[in-house]
Amino acid sequence: VAAVNAAGRPAVGLTGADAEIGLAELAPPYRTNAGHVVQLGLVGDPVATAPHKLLSQLVHAGYTPIIASIGVTRDGQLVNVNADALAAQLAVNLHATTLMVVGTTAGVLDIDQRSLPRINDEDIERLVANGVISAGMVAKLTSCRAARQGGVPNVRIIDGRTSIDVNGGTGTIIDTATVVPEKEKAKL
Repeated sequence: VAAVNAAGRPAVGLTGADAEIGLAELAPPYRTNAGHVVQLGLVGDPVATAPHKLLSQLVHAGYTPIIASIGVTRDGQLVNVNADALAAQLAVNLHATTLMVVGTTAGVLDIDQRSLPRINDEDIERLVANGVISAGMVAKLTSCRAARQGGVPNVRIIDGRTSIDVNGGTGTIIDTATVVPEKEKAKL
């Protein structure tokens, strides 16, 4: 929040518990690759019905909301929520035109560790099946797909360690309608 304010943009710090903007349900148990069922405890998944009036008011008043990924259940229990999942759900709820998911790589990387400029659902499935992407990037892509399916037209994964140009072409565009050329598929 302080960095955004220092950059000349008024910012407000919130959590998902504030005005229930991060309304969540407890996540279901997780099954490991070894077949073990793990209870995740106080971990939540954002819900589509979360109120967003406060965020709309702040944005229209010229503020940039900075939201910590702490969610809240309907009965008031604070839960940990994946930040990318919360950002995607908020983008859908607010009818955002753009969602930029910030990470520590230059977008989605191919097998040669080069940034892929654009991928679609088929490419995502192939990248996961081939083991090219895993863990954190799979979670980011799941959130990006949810945002696209929820109506957010422009979704990108970008490198947060570099200067962020919201109009630039850095990172990877997540496009549910684009087909990657055959010569590029070989690198996936």
